[in-house]
Amino acid sequence: MRLQDIFNHQEMTNKQAVSLIALALAAAVSAPRPAHSQSTPPTGPQVRVVDSTKLQVITLRDGSSIIGRVVSVRGDTADFQGSIGRVAIPIPQIREIKEVEADRVHDGEYWFPNPNVTRLFFAPTGQMLKKGEGYFADYELFFPGFAYGVTDNFSVGGGVSIFPTGVDEQVYYFTPKIGMSFSDQIHVAAGLLLAGIQGETGGVLYGAGTFGGGDGSFTLGLGWGFGGGDIASKPALMVGGEKRVSR
Repeated sequence: MRLQDIFNHQEMTNKQAVSLIALALAAAVSAPRPAHSQSTPPTGPQVRVVDSTKLQVITLRDGSSIIGRVVSVRGDTADFQGSIGRVAIPIPQIREIKEVEADRVHDGEYWFPNPNVTRLFFAPTGQMLKKGEGYFADYELFFPGFAYGVTDNFSVGGGVSIFPTGVDEQVYYFTPKIGMSFSDQIHVAAGLLLAGIQGETGGVLYGAGTFGGGDGSFTLGLGWGFGGGDIASKPALMVGGEKRVSR
């Protein structure tokens, strides 16, 4: 056999091998998968057993809600312990499940968390916004403002008045605040309320301590006013509190 014939034979062999590999790959891709390898899509929300320090609020697909906690999961069924006893709930019938602290339920009714624990009617408390939390407020119509939690221990806020007068006659203010919680019932913070108008500035340096939680607390605060390069030698005292009486 000539050397050229050997090369031609080798080239044909390589082409045949490539063709066979291509056919094998095509067959593997198009071949039906066995039934046991197919994944089953989830039929409901994530359901898990929780301990007695937490409660779960389950909302069913018909819109009704029940309060209790999941004590066991059997296949697609959750055993739920509520005020009416233990019931078996098909997981596909659950639209939403929310875990809450046990003290958020009063007389069988879920109380959502107080969204304004960081302030009283106007004055600040010792509690802080969590990172990423924030709010918009409007005082006496003409004083809108905002606050935002940069971290769990530092927040910033501010605003500007909207009197129907010139821009240079508007009041602006800035309110940075730092603080921390020593427990669920003890919170301390310090901050600054800086306000200005027409080039003049002044404000209050303050510290506040809050004792209690979101549904009831007592706050003590001290503030030193300043302006024109001077600061008050004696602080003003702030006493405040709040008590939640319904949902």
